[in-house]
Parts: sequence; structure tokens; C-alpha cells
Amino acid sequence: MAKTSRETARIGILAVLLIGVIGTIVRAFLVAPTSNTPFIEATFPESVPLEGWNPVPEKFQKLKRDNYLYQYTKNGTILEIIASDRRYDGGNVSRLLFKEMSMPPATISMNIRQKDSIGNYWVFTYENKAYLTACINRAGETTMSDQQYTQNKYKYGWSVGRTFWWIMGQKDFFETACLWSLLSIPVTSDLDKNSLDSTYKTLENAWFEWYRWWKPRLEKLT
Repeated sequence: MAKTSRETARIGILAVLLIGVIGTIVRAFLVAPTSNTPFIEATFPESVPLEGWNPVPEKFQKLKRDNYLYQYTKNGTILEIIASDRRYDGGNVSRLLFKEMSMPPATISMNIRQKDSIGNYWVFTYENKAYLTACINRAGETTMSDQQYTQNKYKYGWSVGRTFWWIMGQKDFFETACLWSLLSIPVTSDLDKNSLDSTYKTLENAWFEWYRWWKPRLEKLT
């Protein structure tokens, strides 16, 4: 009986190895390599609807390094959103702020916040603007640190079906893509705490709308 069990186990292991070899051959010779083009670069719309905000389509533009700028107005308030497709470097929002926006981390005091069913995000002020930032992960919750990003990847970014497509060369083993988003509203340097809290609340409400529009569209790409 023990011998039969060992033989069965060996046959199972050999079968798995054979499937892997076949998959590798198919991947190498029959399947076209995946494109390095950002996954939503061609589908950034000129405006994303945000309740209560009026989009300014003529302000929509592509900035350096594939960042996209959106602008909205409401009762004289200007809201700007910079969005960027990040494949593998969306884990550390502080690093993205320095790399993409030239904001030195040491000069920024981050206020970490969390919203049930959405995830984590940061609010802060810098040079007379109030900001909110986070990455909307294709799979799982929003994150803003390496640790959160990695935990989210391992918790939500893998599936049995995804492993098959990885063998076929069509997907990464883990889903790592996210939409980095940076929302901002101008503020005065002498803004008091109550007014700043109110501005953060305005940013949060816009953020929730932005998230609800993008999230289901990103999930379809996992």
C-alpha cells in the first residue's frame, strides 16, 4: 500500500511537471508576448464624472511620464487630479510624490486615513495646496505604502485562473497594477484647522466618486 501511494505521488508530480513544460513551450513559441503598453493608456477619458463637480475637458492633458491631468470646478473651487498607470512601482506613494511631483518626503506631513470597502489614503498640504493620494489597485483595496501594497498583492492579486494565464504568458503571476491618483485643491497659507478639515472633506468626497468610477473598470482588467 505504501509503495502504491508513493507511485501515485510520483505520477502526480510528473503530471504537474509535464503540464508546466507544455505550458512553457506554448508560451515560448505559440503565444505572442504581452505588451508593455500601460494597460489604460489608450482609454483615459477626457473627463470622469464626479457628482457636484463640473469637468473642464479642455484642461485634460497628458503630462510627462504618462501622467494625466484632469480639472474640475465647483462654486469657484478648482479641483485637479493627476492619474497614472503604475505597473510595478505603485507601492510607495511617498516615493511617487518625489519622483513624479518633486515633493521631498521630509517636507510632507502625511495624515493616514482609511475608508471601509475602499482602503487607505493620505491627505496632506504642500505649497498652498491640500492633497489626497493613494493607489487604486486593480485587485483589492487602495494602498499608499510598500507594506500595504505587498499585503494587498498577496491577499487579492493571485488566483488559480491567473496562474493558468501566467503559464500561457498572458499575465503576471500576481496582479501588481494600480492607478495612482493625486487630488488637489488650492488653499491659503493661513488656513485654520476647521477650514483645512473642510477642504480635506471635499477632497475625500471627490476621491470616493473617483474611486467608484474607476474601480469596476480596473477590476475587469485583472
